[in-house]
Amino acid sequence: MAATSSALPPVQPKGDTDFGFCFADLGANMTCPIGNVKMQRGNECMANALASCVEITNRVMMTLLGQPVSKEGPFIDIDDLISKYHQIRLTEGKIDRNGYTVDSLLSMIHVFQVDGVNELEKDDSGNHTVGASKLHKVHDWLWLDGNDFVALSSLLADGYPLICGFPVGPRFSYLEYGEIYCPPPNDRAAVDHCAVLVGAHREGRSNWFYFLNSHDTDFCQRTEYKGDGIDCGVGAIETGHFSLNPIQILRFNGRQDIF
Repeated sequence: MAATSSALPPVQPKGDTDFGFCFADLGANMTCPIGNVKMQRGNECMANALASCVEITNRVMMTLLGQPVSKEGPFIDIDDLISKYHQIRLTEGKIDRNGYTVDSLLSMIHVFQVDGVNELEKDDSGNHTVGASKLHKVHDWLWLDGNDFVALSSLLADGYPLICGFPVGPRFSYLEYGEIYCPPPNDRAAVDHCAVLVGAHREGRSNWFYFLNSHDTDFCQRTEYKGDGIDCGVGAIETGHFSLNPIQILRFNGRQDIF
């Protein structure tokens, strides 16, 4: 009998395996890492992105510690963050004449590190109120290489949301679920926008990230979603377009109770 053999499949280079995941589709103990989707006011995308990042970091940490996580919370008090931010800028003698900048984001992170930011609670009527006994603080943070797709994907897979910035044009607001956004090159009408990376995808030679926006769940909304995630407020963006390299918020004592 003649011997038979079968050819082995070609070996893919390390790091070239197709994959895809997004926090919006995940559910640990029937709760999604994303507790809520923000609806920013004016140009407050930076404050909303930072708040969402801290909230998700807290939810992931609580899940890893085996502690109960609510369906939606925690809710960072954006007004408290911005108020304390302006106090710091005033003390430093800095005026934001041209809107928020990278330095503004660092000042906002400093607020979380030094003063902490209040958490909102719901009253019996379901309205948000300031929970003065609960402060969220940030222990430390890191700048990351925006061109290292593998390293960023690994951090996201470990449950770390990442703050980032990228230019957006008029078409951004009309992005649809499943569509991959490619920022306009050298578009004078483009403005920088802050969001939170919450997933990554590699398919063949194409790489992209999933980002949590702050334009409510109407952004990239999907229909008939029945999982433990959200429906949506999360879009996708092609790699290589960061105007603000990703920032990682490290996990450490995410919430403090004041007695």
